[in-house]
Amino acid sequence: SEERREGTLGFLFLTDLKGYDVVLGKFIGVSLNAFYSLLAAIPVLALPIMMGGVTGAEYWRMMLALLNALFFTFAISISISARCTESGRALGWAATALFVFIILLPCVNASFSHLPVFLKWICEASPALPVYLASSAHYVRKTNAYWESVGMSQLFAWGAIVWTCLWVSRTVTVKVGDGTGLIDRQSPVGKILGKLSRRNPRLLSPNPIVWLLDTPLPRRALNSLAIAFVGILVAAAIFDRPDDISAVSMVTFYIFILFMKPLVAAQACRFFGKSRRDGTFELLRCTPLSDREYMQGQWSTLIRTFGPTALIVFVGDATVFFFTVRPHNDGAILYLLYFAFKAMTGFYAVSWFGIWMSLTTRTLMRAIALTVVFTVVLPLLLFCVPDILIDAILIAVASSKVQNLSPSPISTPANSIMTTETLPANHYRL
Repeated sequence: SEERREGTLGFLFLTDLKGYDVVLGKFIGVSLNAFYSLLAAIPVLALPIMMGGVTGAEYWRMMLALLNALFFTFAISISISARCTESGRALGWAATALFVFIILLPCVNASFSHLPVFLKWICEASPALPVYLASSAHYVRKTNAYWESVGMSQLFAWGAIVWTCLWVSRTVTVKVGDGTGLIDRQSPVGKILGKLSRRNPRLLSPNPIVWLLDTPLPRRALNSLAIAFVGILVAAAIFDRPDDISAVSMVTFYIFILFMKPLVAAQACRFFGKSRRDGTFELLRCTPLSDREYMQGQWSTLIRTFGPTALIVFVGDATVFFFTVRPHNDGAILYLLYFAFKAMTGFYAVSWFGIWMSLTTRTLMRAIALTVVFTVVLPLLLFCVPDILIDAILIAVASSKVQNLSPSPISTPANSIMTTETLPANHYRL
């Protein structure tokens, strides 16, 4: 996507390079650091063998599953990147595809005991399934399922790489109207997706920032994924596996919340980070919009994009608990309220921290990376500290920093959040 964005992809094919040279070269160059990091962690992960309780065969199966998952992730991501121009859209489509393979398909496989053969093969392509089956307790009972899942995921990954090699050399330039390479405006499906991706003009009247930041197609895709995800678990809780679906639902709902946090971080950092880089913000500062309207537009967009999805997930979680846990446990309601409050504080912390990072960092990707590290990775590492406490600290720090950049609701050019006086001396200047 970077080659397409900068217009240098065509120059590569003026040389003797073929499509597979470009794709495999990019694949190796991008994934080499990640593979080296995993290889460096492999000896450390072998310590449980010396401590006892883990066999050597179980250890090597887990290492194979991790390498398989990393290879699968890069293969799917680079195939989507080859058809995109904007980095944000490439990241969004790749995250959606990986959500389907890593979370949604294992959820389908674990929720229903009887599936059609074709759908069962697709579920086995998930790289998360070998990680689950690598332990000896599951491998003894499902030996063939482990190797079939590894084989199917490798088949999908190599198929994506081969398709990318054949496709990228034939479509050097992007000829579609939306600039992503994923929507062909002339096809029937492209026309439908084009209508779904149009912004609503009625959003201009309250606050034009809401219209500018609105992403109709990703928002509707995220809601559709949430409905499918919740529908599968609710259907399994009602009809198929009412006894063990509660444990599956708790894990999958928690993973879904973790999946949504990076998307919230990308949306929170997108406006200030991207507009300052491409020069859009200079034009917006010529309008009579105040700092309060910028922040209101940002928060309205975040609520409009992720609010319905969070509500769908909470309703689905409550429904699953009503049919499974509630008849046997009176504390299920308290857990649901705690789960909802923890998810709300987590998204609130991601939003505030993302806005702060987008105002104080030079690049958009760095702002997103720092937001994910502090709001997603840090609570996982500090597992002994309650997530709500960490989120409260992040909210307090980020909100105070942003308010210092924009101290008054009715701002003047002297105290505006985008004047160079409020930024460090070596910061990016407008």
